[in-house]
Amino acid sequence: MAYFWKKQETRLSPEDAEGLLISVLGREPVHSGEVEMLTGQTLEAAARRLFRWQGFQINQYQRVLYGQLPQTCDLDPALLPGCSNFLTRHGGKHTPGGNWLAYLIAFYKVRAVKKALTKILSPKGAKSFTRGLHALAKSPPEPSIPGEVEIRQTGQIAGWILPEAPNVPRNLKILVNDRLRATATANLLRRDITGVPDTMTNCGFDLALKAIPEDLTEKPLVLIIRDGNTDKLLFAPMEIQPSGINALSDLKDIRHQIKEVQAFGTSSVAQADKLGHLLVREKSLVSLSNYPLCDYDVFVKNTEPSTPSQPITQITVIELDGPYPTKDMIAEADAADRPYLLFLPQNDRVSDASLARLDIAAKTGAAPLIYSDHDYYDQETDNYSCPHLKAGFDYDLMLQTAYIGPSFIIDRVLFLELGGFAPTAQSAVFHDLALRAYERLGKNGFQHVGTCLWHRNTTGDQEVQLADLQRTTAAHFGRMQLQATVEIPSPEKQATFAPHLKINWAAQHPLQQSTPDQQPRMAIIIPTRDRTDLLRACVTSLEHTLALRDKTEILIIDNDSIEEETHTLFAEYEKAGTARVISYKGDFNWSAQNNLAASQTDAELLVFLNNDATANDYGWDLTVRALLDRSDIGLVGPRLLFEDGTLQQGGLIFYDTADGRIEGLGEPASFHGYLDRRDRDHACAALIGAFMAMRHDTFTAAKGFNADDLSVTYNDYDMCFRIREQGLTCLYTPQFSFTHLGWETRGNEDLVAPDQIKRAKREYDNMKTIWGHLDPIDPYYPPAFARNGRPFSRLDSLFRLEGQR
Repeated sequence: MAYFWKKQETRLSPEDAEGLLISVLGREPVHSGEVEMLTGQTLEAAARRLFRWQGFQINQYQRVLYGQLPQTCDLDPALLPGCSNFLTRHGGKHTPGGNWLAYLIAFYKVRAVKKALTKILSPKGAKSFTRGLHALAKSPPEPSIPGEVEIRQTGQIAGWILPEAPNVPRNLKILVNDRLRATATANLLRRDITGVPDTMTNCGFDLALKAIPEDLTEKPLVLIIRDGNTDKLLFAPMEIQPSGINALSDLKDIRHQIKEVQAFGTSSVAQADKLGHLLVREKSLVSLSNYPLCDYDVFVKNTEPSTPSQPITQITVIELDGPYPTKDMIAEADAADRPYLLFLPQNDRVSDASLARLDIAAKTGAAPLIYSDHDYYDQETDNYSCPHLKAGFDYDLMLQTAYIGPSFIIDRVLFLELGGFAPTAQSAVFHDLALRAYERLGKNGFQHVGTCLWHRNTTGDQEVQLADLQRTTAAHFGRMQLQATVEIPSPEKQATFAPHLKINWAAQHPLQQSTPDQQPRMAIIIPTRDRTDLLRACVTSLEHTLALRDKTEILIIDNDSIEEETHTLFAEYEKAGTARVISYKGDFNWSAQNNLAASQTDAELLVFLNNDATANDYGWDLTVRALLDRSDIGLVGPRLLFEDGTLQQGGLIFYDTADGRIEGLGEPASFHGYLDRRDRDHACAALIGAFMAMRHDTFTAAKGFNADDLSVTYNDYDMCFRIREQGLTCLYTPQFSFTHLGWETRGNEDLVAPDQIKRAKREYDNMKTIWGHLDPIDPYYPPAFARNGRPFSRLDSLFRLEGQR
């Protein structure tokens, strides 16, 4: 009798599962569950499962068919030896030292992989794919043109791509599933792209795509962007999602499925497979579910939080007969039987779900005054607009505008202790109450609930009048014994729904009336290496704009300058008493140079200034002195402009520890920003090191700049974070400006020199290690905005729904 034995198929080990996932999807595992669901399966079964995933369909299959390298070829070559070992264990052959493309060609020759691919793609599809890989090996694609698609939804496509030649922007053809959907020209100004010459910064594109029925029925939707003149493929094909509401609907459905699978358990291979797929899909939909700010009305109506079932136990709602209270409301507060009060102006709306969200915040007892975002609704159309999306408490912003408004709840005991409302404040009565609460409690008395829970009407009679705002703010200064001029800006400088004041701290400051001997001394510290053209312009501008030159010394740190002209200029400055030169030997270390200079002056105030910066406004030093005389301010930074007058700094915004986004970078200085922020003093998580002013004792308490871990980059972020740890504010002010050429001294070394690339990566990692514990990383960026794309451009749907990230 003859026996026929079937060969036992090899089962995948965890290392094999990881190698297979890298080979098929072109990425490393997102979480351990992906490896676990493949472990123990046969190679063919596991490969067949992964070939169904859209990660393979979009990033591997579609790219190869369009003549682009698959995503696997973008991976770190250090992963290649492990994948080669996996391939060898399963009958494949790959020459050590080869590249990713050669590896993939060998991988798709393995019998089990070939069978799995044919079953999923069909024989014709599998053959087209493998032929495409061979074609790429014989004739590699042209180097890709620098660019990025930053937002990709059926509603909006945005990004940038370098022009064909300086000042010659590219024409684009936008296709979805091979249908021509739009044309565009990449000519928007993008000064935020590092390392791009000034002649090529007009390279951005941002366009809306009208939805068509196929967007809702065809899956996947594949975006193709071609050159409008040559038809050349400019970006690898990529998946896009239906805009806003559809992506959010998909996300809700997927999260529901995830909960069901987790409740059922993942002991079976099928359940583990499903969970892994859903988790990856969830991650890709999170950013796609966000809405552009221009779609605010749709955003609000489609992301209304569901009403919790628990009753309201912390808040008494007191409805007003008009837009603001005309009496102190003490009797009403006395009669209330709950710890917090909410005063609801006539025609304002607070839904049951919003009230429940405030009630939850009140239960924590974190602060006596809890405020939320607010917007405006039109009673005739019921459309929502003009959102006032707020951030953590900002005293300076509150002084200039009634930004908290009536949208808050207040501790009942505190309200009674403050004597209730002051009717004499008239339309600014809510603002007056907030100021008096600050006088009693300081900034720790306020808490922000970061989503829009309050809707105001658009009749206009509810808005605070500037004269009332001016009067209540001036009265607050009197009670706080603060010296400043409270001015009403001209009408053309007022935002439609955000009337504001201008606070001039220098005009009536006591230092103005003091004798020169009573003035604190200021030291301006300027590191340099040669470049006399920059240094001379910098120092000359200071000479022409310093109001208190006799109380200011200029310290120049010479980092191994070698040009004769430079040393001649140094001698000239020292002979004339213009500046003192301090020698620093060794490699460029911005932190160490500034620390050295600070140690060699006893000036009470320090200004750290780049040598490629020039002052634009006479008397800027008076503003710095007045602001730093306030005990709550730790650091001051001005508006910074590029040489062409566009904005370089309107404040820094952080999405992550080392991911500082410059607000308004490259935009015209006349652009006022979201709710005119750039025209107002406001707190920031950090400011750019090109100009940083602080008290010497604050610098000492922060232990100077971190010369060991952050010698060149991120040292300004780090200093600001340490100053904030002292409970002090880093303040951006537009009351004066400097022109900063930007990266002139060192050029783009960090982008091209191998040793500097390594150093920059090391300092990035150091910054993440030192400050990775911060939560939130940026309390001054409204949480209602998404943490992707350009600041203040997209709304975070998940945060509004869930109240957390």
